[in-house]
Amino acid sequence: NPHTHMRCLAVWGVLWGLLAAVHSELCRSSVCEYDFQVGNADIAAYNLFLTYAKNGTLFYLNHYVDPPVETRVPDDQLKYVIAADGYYRVASVVNHQLPGPTIEVMQGTLVVVKVTNNMANSATTMHWHGMYQRGTPWMDGASQITQCAILPQSSFTYRFVADPPGTHAWHAHHGVERPDGLFGALIVHPLQPERDKRVQLCGKDGNRTFELTLSDWYHDQSEDMYWKRIGPGFYYNDVQHGGGPGGTTTTWYNWTRSIDHRLIGETPFGSALINGRGRTLLPNGQMSQNNLTVYDVTANSTFCFRAVAGMMEKGFRVAVDGHTLLVYASDGHDVDPVEVDALIIHPGETYDFAVRTLSAAQSQQQGQGQFWLRVSTLATGTGWTFASYQPHTFHNEGRAILRYTGVADPQREPQTQPANCSARGTARPCLVLGCPFSVFPAAWNTKCIFPDQLRNSNASDSVVEYPPAQTQEIFLNFQYAPIGVNRRTFVPPAAPLLTQLEDSDLLPCNDTLCDAQGCNCTHIVSVPFNTSLQLVFLNVGSGQYGMHPVHLHGYAFQVLRVGHAVANVTTAQQINQTADIECVGDTDCAVARWAGGSPPPLNLDRPPRKDTVLVPPGGYVVVRLLALNPGYWHMHCHMAHHLFYGMSAVLHVEGDASPPPPNYPKCGSFDTSNEFIHHSLRRYNSHFL
Repeated sequence: NPHTHMRCLAVWGVLWGLLAAVHSELCRSSVCEYDFQVGNADIAAYNLFLTYAKNGTLFYLNHYVDPPVETRVPDDQLKYVIAADGYYRVASVVNHQLPGPTIEVMQGTLVVVKVTNNMANSATTMHWHGMYQRGTPWMDGASQITQCAILPQSSFTYRFVADPPGTHAWHAHHGVERPDGLFGALIVHPLQPERDKRVQLCGKDGNRTFELTLSDWYHDQSEDMYWKRIGPGFYYNDVQHGGGPGGTTTTWYNWTRSIDHRLIGETPFGSALINGRGRTLLPNGQMSQNNLTVYDVTANSTFCFRAVAGMMEKGFRVAVDGHTLLVYASDGHDVDPVEVDALIIHPGETYDFAVRTLSAAQSQQQGQGQFWLRVSTLATGTGWTFASYQPHTFHNEGRAILRYTGVADPQREPQTQPANCSARGTARPCLVLGCPFSVFPAAWNTKCIFPDQLRNSNASDSVVEYPPAQTQEIFLNFQYAPIGVNRRTFVPPAAPLLTQLEDSDLLPCNDTLCDAQGCNCTHIVSVPFNTSLQLVFLNVGSGQYGMHPVHLHGYAFQVLRVGHAVANVTTAQQINQTADIECVGDTDCAVARWAGGSPPPLNLDRPPRKDTVLVPPGGYVVVRLLALNPGYWHMHCHMAHHLFYGMSAVLHVEGDASPPPPNYPKCGSFDTSNEFIHHSLRRYNSHFL
């Protein structure tokens, strides 16, 4: 029936032209099928030539003639060029798109995605971030947790129900592939649009709703960065960054730090991409001039943005010059709208916000009809000495353009500046949602709003009760020294826990050893079905160097409290970790408890639901959930390299999980005996010699 079944091949799109208002196509059928072709692609290249931008046009030097001739990339070939930030590298992409194609369906739709792995050397899986996967836990896409990896030249077809509604994401979940380009938006429309805040703000047709898919983009492939990061000197500077073999020094890469002096950047930053577009400093010392994403708006209206954080490690501060943001949802779950000057979004999170546009006269007066949308890193210093950094430059932020209709010169870029919060006076400070620290420096005149201060818009979504019976409170410390959870560095099983537990070759955790000195093991936290579970995500102890966005598969938890380190209220520098947590014995907080015997006051008044939450350095987050979805659910830091290092665990919710489909793929370790080999040789010799 064509009215109930739709097959969508997300085709190659124009990846170079001025990318205006980013919309996707909504599939309204009861079954929506997609074809994901995963493969490698050259970035900033056309045929055998490197491309470069000039005056809004894409060129290459044709070296087939002597001397080389500057040649324009033909218009009908632009769809084959992924420009990104203009720096040549190899990426991994779906359907030759960066970011990958958006899946946009109705709640309750059966989503069918055939993923074909065309990469030469890499396996892969796809995770449907934010989806509950109730009844289909083996479609979650977590490599070696719920399924075997998809080998090169193989395919795997995912089938799952789109739930819950809201803005979500999909991305690779094998190794460190996600930051190389394997990510995209997953949008689920609610069955009752009258309850959808986006519809209330921006209308049903979607013409005033934009996608804002973010990524921190690097000029090395992720696996190379991973090995350099753990190699000698924590990523020695290479030639590109002023050091290394052939360079001027062999010094460590200067980690970038935020205002609290905590680590936020462990690898050399290339650029920030908005919908796959950005600019960077090229090897010739010039800034690339790539076209940027353009959002076309009209005066005196409201436009909604779906922000998806596909970053590898960095949080981004999102703001629009001359405008405020009205945040109304996070991780797909509506909250009472909060008006802020900026939003900080961390890897794995999504936020929905609206921008109320100015009058035509105001837009001309304040920005000549064009304003920068800025996506800035949180870096304000580098290295151990906290040297000054360059805010609000293309070295440290990505940009898009908010363009009002009727602009006289659309090719002229905005000249607007960020909000000057210090000049606004203490009675009207700037407000920022999602800070990974407790305060800004006093001179900045900026106040933080934290996720636990948001209020769930769904009044019927009552707080998970926490009675004495059938409850557990579990402290989980995400930190370095050693990297892991509760000093346990996660060792992936040989086969998926969910479908091949007997073949998984688990490396068990010796609690005494792990608590005392750290260990490598397959860390599984088991809880009975229907448990009221209070998880306390920690980031304390000797290894609380930086922030960790923690994601839990299969659930959306309620955020009851965010606790921070003790900070200097004048400078914002961290003084000490939170006083609310007591580390037990000589365990470096692998064993922890509440310092006062019970938690500080929790937000039990319509706490927001999220599936990813930032655990601040020196602090903690308290969340609750009702364990009604049996299975093995990955729980991990969403920074790609932290996950790969082993900063993860598995939440095993006991119960009768649905069995996988017939002929579900299997994998695992293999060995045989010497006797079998000798027998096989004797058989061969007797037949052929």
